[in-house]
Amino acid sequence: MIQIENLNSNNKQQLINYFQKCQEDGTILQEGLRNPDNEQIAWYKKEVQNDGGLSALAKKKHLNEEMIEELKKLSKNNENVSAKFCCWIHFQLKDLAKKDFVTVRELNKHAEDMVKVLKKFDYKFVSVTPEIAKELTTLAKEQKAIGFSVCRNAWMKEPAPLQEIQRRPEGLNTVFCEIKGTNCIANYAEDLFKLRRTLDKCIVINGKIPNPTVDEGKQEVSGITKAVLQRFLREKRIVGNDAKVLKALCCRYFNQVSKERVLTLFYYGSVTEKKEIQFLDFAKELPIDVIILNHAKEESYDFKGDFMVIEEEFASPLAKFPDEVLATGAASVEKTLDQVLYGDENFSRPNQYSDVESIILNVTREDVAGLWGEEIKMRTGYGIENGKVIIPTLYAQITGLGNSSKRSYIDFVSALTQNSMCFVTETLEISPIKLKGDSSLKTMPDKQFNKKFAERVLSFTPLSILSQEKQKLLVEKANEMLKKYKFNSVWDALTFAGILFAIPEALAQLIHVWDLTKVNPKIVMVLTGTRKLEPKEEVMLQYLHAIGLDVLLFIPTGYGLVTEDLLRSGLQKIDLGNYNFSIQYSEITSNRKGLLSRLFHRKAK
Repeated sequence: MIQIENLNSNNKQQLINYFQKCQEDGTILQEGLRNPDNEQIAWYKKEVQNDGGLSALAKKKHLNEEMIEELKKLSKNNENVSAKFCCWIHFQLKDLAKKDFVTVRELNKHAEDMVKVLKKFDYKFVSVTPEIAKELTTLAKEQKAIGFSVCRNAWMKEPAPLQEIQRRPEGLNTVFCEIKGTNCIANYAEDLFKLRRTLDKCIVINGKIPNPTVDEGKQEVSGITKAVLQRFLREKRIVGNDAKVLKALCCRYFNQVSKERVLTLFYYGSVTEKKEIQFLDFAKELPIDVIILNHAKEESYDFKGDFMVIEEEFASPLAKFPDEVLATGAASVEKTLDQVLYGDENFSRPNQYSDVESIILNVTREDVAGLWGEEIKMRTGYGIENGKVIIPTLYAQITGLGNSSKRSYIDFVSALTQNSMCFVTETLEISPIKLKGDSSLKTMPDKQFNKKFAERVLSFTPLSILSQEKQKLLVEKANEMLKKYKFNSVWDALTFAGILFAIPEALAQLIHVWDLTKVNPKIVMVLTGTRKLEPKEEVMLQYLHAIGLDVLLFIPTGYGLVTEDLLRSGLQKIDLGNYNFSIQYSEITSNRKGLLSRLFHRKAK
């Protein structure tokens, strides 16, 4: 018997749902299990006593024989107890056709004994006081009028809300949680941006909620939000001017909420102010995911109860949720013509675009060959958003040979290197640019490169001969990389930048000739020995991927030659097994064919 002494945030919604179900099933025992009256005793004597008592009742009602045997042991041939059991089963428990019950009053000893036996056979009894029963009756009535109830968090198979909401089961299954920080600073913005685009409808609030306007204060709440708000106010969970503010915010955010689908609300930042606390506490009552993205891992309000807090490893410096940007009207006739003639993402003039966002394709080895030579517009996820090319890239390490023989593995990797946009190596030859000695660079503003400053830095490198558009792309991606790392000084940032801008000349040539909507540049690293990648190589690979290059690391030995930092950047791990320790890098490069391959492939010294 489950005894409920009070309602609280931990058990309230679950009890309302259970009580409402028992109301519908007619299994609420207002008087507990009261002793049989004269009419019930007369029925017992006439119908079952002379036929064998409990055994006769079990036979007539097709009850579980094992359960009846245990009840017979309890009665110990006591006709009075046997009569009680039979009458309770037939009149009050309705022949045990249902399995969930609520008892409003305390049970006597014989009733408790019977309940203990029934519990062994999956029957559930919840005992509440008359006062709690009265409150549950009111709440269940309100919930029935509202027409829905939500299941918060309990439905998730794993404590990973951002993944689980994308495979949510049917029904009003919602999330109420706070995620502190991220496990991957490098991919945090990209992951949120991609997630945002997968959701049908999403509410994003960056930091503090703007106060309601006068017009919002005059509007009326509608739909299911109104019914939930009335209950919220009746329970006096919010009063006075705070209630007026909440009502106005409901008009702003929630008038389109329905019980037909679950919406998602991302609150980006920590929750500390009363207005935000009250707003989110109300939002969780609706068919809405309430996900607090405390990116900086700051102190935040604990909602307790069924609230879930997930602690990740790193704090992210990303100041705002990377939400979609609405396109604006044409600024000139030329721009208007561009939109008409080249607005289709599948049709563009040469080198029309100059900005990219790199996303990662989750692929198998079999996918690689088919995707390798394709224009990126043929890949899943490609698009043009507000003048930015969304580039689906291959970004993976492939370990082992899998089902391939040594010969077919070498042929497979060699074939990939024949692509004219491919650079192949076993070591990235990087000579970091030394910027510390130049006193004019001390004024690097906010550890970022502005236009003039970037021109000054690039003038030290072969990249200075690239087009202005490509230089701008490289600088923007370098700034994004700088933001993902916390540097204590300008000199540390400059050292890091000195690695990023030390792109090997052959790779710079591929970037130069690349039309951002066509086949993207590629880098294949073949690591056949025991040498681990140097930190500067891993930084360079992350940077090249951010620019939009395909990056593949082939490690036939299966050795762990990359660090967790590179893996956390989103590098996909494809482990084929069947490791081989005899393949040499020269065996891959000796298969190269054609003039273009010889021009673009470089074997590291």
